[in-house]
Amino acid sequence: RPHRIFRTARLYSQFAGPGDVVFDIGGHVGNRSRALRHTGAKVVTIEPQPLFYAFLKRTLPADVTILPLA
Repeated sequence: RPHRIFRTARLYSQFAGPGDVVFDIGGHVGNRSRALRHTGAKVVTIEPQPLFYAFLKRTLPADVTILPLA
């Protein structure tokens, strides 16, 4: 749902922006990571579940750091 990502990015832009480092703890399918990326911030996503981690590695842009940690 791309329209939700842009709406969420507008909300997050009040708290994060270019030059900031933000963390998405429990990245799941990456909706928040994508929204945070649209703010211009550097995104670090943490997802311990192997299935979701693999999905995020395939689908998130290369500039998002994804860590398989809990």
